Amino acid sequence: QASMVLEVVPWGRWTVLVAGIYVSLWCGSTYAFGLISQKWKDDFHWSQTQVQNIGTIGNIGSYFGLPAGLLYDRVGPRKVIFMGCILALLGWGFLWAFTAGVLDTSQATMSIAYFVGANAQTWFDTGALVTNIGNFPADRSITIGLEKSYTGLGASVLSEVYTALFRASDGSDDGVNPFLLALSIAIAVVPLVCSIFIVKMPETEERRAEPITARFRAGYIVTFTLAGALLAAALIQSLVDVDDAVRYVLFTIVIALLAAVALMPFVGQADSGSPLLAINDETPLITKSHSYTAVLGELPLSKAIQTLDFWLVFTITCIGTGAGITVINNITQMYLAIAESDSATSSDAAVYVSLTSVANCYGRLVVGLLSHRYQRTIPRPLFLVIVTITMTLGSFYFAFANEDMLYFGCIVVGMSFGAYWALLPTTTSDLFGHSSLGANYNFLSIGTAVGSYLMCVQMAGNIYDDHTFIPPYNATAGEAKPSAKCWGRECFFDTFMIIGGMCAFAAVVALVLCKRTWNGYLRQM
Repeated sequence: QASMVLEVVPWGRWTVLVAGIYVSLWCGSTYAFGLISQKWKDDFHWSQTQVQNIGTIGNIGSYFGLPAGLLYDRVGPRKVIFMGCILALLGWGFLWAFTAGVLDTSQATMSIAYFVGANAQTWFDTGALVTNIGNFPADRSITIGLEKSYTGLGASVLSEVYTALFRASDGSDDGVNPFLLALSIAIAVVPLVCSIFIVKMPETEERRAEPITARFRAGYIVTFTLAGALLAAALIQSLVDVDDAVRYVLFTIVIALLAAVALMPFVGQADSGSPLLAINDETPLITKSHSYTAVLGELPLSKAIQTLDFWLVFTITCIGTGAGITVINNITQMYLAIAESDSATSSDAAVYVSLTSVANCYGRLVVGLLSHRYQRTIPRPLFLVIVTITMTLGSFYFAFANEDMLYFGCIVVGMSFGAYWALLPTTTSDLFGHSSLGANYNFLSIGTAVGSYLMCVQMAGNIYDDHTFIPPYNATAGEAKPSAKCWGRECFFDTFMIIGGMCAFAAVVALVLCKRTWNGYLRQM
């Protein structure tokens, strides 16, 4: 084991947490896929399966975090986040160039660009989240819930930015091009600046005296308020015809609440302001706490994959989060299919993107808080059982949904999806320890990519395309061939009936995991 090398920094772990929150916000960029996917269909005349292929390759990139996890254990958070910034600039920059027609493109080149841009998220997530889990070992579940909630909010924030600053006045998707250009720059610059503050902090007496409860409460209050403001903004702009001035006011409120997160380190007693010690990036951090012992022991990835429990968690991740990704990636097409109207546009579906994102955030916040509050009485795998049953019900609900029912469906599935990401890092830490959390957690996250491929491409995309039709057009008059459309509930009925059955199976798997680890958790209580 490497010896601990310390460096002096003028900030504490709460500043690290705030920086991690701002980095995590950009990890939700791929959840905004619904804002741009319809433009690709219309401009390039791609089928739903072809678009979903691109989305799924992006999902694979966004959850293929094993390299980031392995590198984190060697070089620390700053260099990991820096690598993410490079990938983000390249990936999203080429996405803008392809979408705007600056460069010629194909499905293959678009897929590669989306994979690279989305893969940046795993580097951001690993660098920020794993560091803060180590900095708050006794409060890791509530820390995960708070930080991961901003990943859930990412799509809603981007949707609000798009609506306020880039949406075309006629409701068309002409604003997608400048939006992608701005995104490609911001997603690289902001995490790069935040990475300066992200360091691993050793346990100190000063840290134990911090007003932990007051600061976490303040962070949760601001986050709940921000999510509520985003939800209100989305609903107002969806249900009421508002002018640009109102959009700018709503946008300003959202930005002000985002800025308020930075005040969390100043809540309660003021920090001493004296320089603090941080652990050098290259030094491994193995967290030890009197209240924490891994259920199965401190297992590196090579040992963890030899256990049945690891693959049970992988199966739950694959099916449960895959179901959520299917809704996130297809929500625009689901709305357009159910609306059955030529007047419905992809911009009109922004409210569902935002609603799902806000629910995603609330799921992470609420379940992270509850699993922390009842960690001494309820084993975390039991929360996985409850969340998976909820995802099952939400999937069956979408199979029968009409336009008005989409709102409630987005809330149920969004909250369930978010709850998984509050539980999975903590459960992984609980079962297999923290010393190899980066590698173990990122390997399990690959399950999401597998699930999204099976559900988004092999099911949702193909079933949708089986029900499409080409609207009438006059080719002899020079009219361009329109994009294929799919109208009616049948476009997604079979998909969600199958996914509902798969989620029911995943709930049984979660019960098995709960039973197998129950005694281990009881020893910790």
